[in-house]
Amino acid sequence: MSQLRLKVRIGEIEIELDGEGEIVRTIFQELKEDGLGSLMSKKVDNHNMIGNNRILDSKESLVSAQMNEETDQSQAVIENTELPFLGNIVLEGNPRSEKEWLLVYALYSSDNGQKLFTEQDLKLKYDESKRSTSNRMGNFKTNIAKLVTSKFIQAINNSDYKITTLGLEEAKSIIYNTREKIKKNKGDKKSKTAITSYNIVELNLNEEDRINLRTYWGTYKHDKTLDKIILLFNWMKEHKKIDEMGKDEIFTLLRILDENISFNIVSALTNAKHKMNFLLSSNKKSYYKINYMGEDYIKRNLIINGDKVER
Repeated sequence: MSQLRLKVRIGEIEIELDGEGEIVRTIFQELKEDGLGSLMSKKVDNHNMIGNNRILDSKESLVSAQMNEETDQSQAVIENTELPFLGNIVLEGNPRSEKEWLLVYALYSSDNGQKLFTEQDLKLKYDESKRSTSNRMGNFKTNIAKLVTSKFIQAINNSDYKITTLGLEEAKSIIYNTREKIKKNKGDKKSKTAITSYNIVELNLNEEDRINLRTYWGTYKHDKTLDKIILLFNWMKEHKKIDEMGKDEIFTLLRILDENISFNIVSALTNAKHKMNFLLSSNKKSYYKINYMGEDYIKRNLIINGDKVER
């Protein structure tokens, strides 16, 4: 058998491993993943180790051992706090990509990192959050591979995965929206633009309303930003008898539909009114109403195959 000798230093502690290569590598990997706790919680099999294996510190004790700063950062402990309701994450829409959504599902499936999970567990989270589509399921394996490559999750065997410490940190930064925001150069005057914020508002939509909205959405074309805005005004007017909305109402409806909001809603509303004449200003500040030109635009250009959804 091949012999291997390793010296590992963790803070004040020096660990010397000298023995059969595979055994040494196994213990070294456990030290990397679990720290000194892996050696405190179990005995090393003396029959499998060859040579002098010494675990030393200045007082010949492991009880008061502390990890150095670098190890603390790489092996940070994540507190087991209660996670928010998954439905809130869907409404807030903090995940920016399907890879991030899958990492959030891994966080929930693993019970905050406390247990292993399977691919089927992740798919159940898609169903639970009502985000499962044929396109997302088609890219499921690809996004799993991306998480593994990013070291956010790790395959344990042919069916089980675990979320890593890095994955826990990233997932929680997503759901709590604590990621660092990119700041523009202060010296660049052209980049100084006001940042628009949006809020989830109560629209009093029951489950039947939400189903109707999704059905309606699938009946019309909405490739353009303008189309999305006008369709939402029209649905609220016809289905809920609400004929005026602002940016927050539009934002909330788009979140319910799980639509990507990579555009400025305020600018879209302004363009729909001033450039296309599809909206009118309401008596309420920064609120708008759809007019007959907007309604005609929907009937003439957006109905798929000429079929109008029943309401």
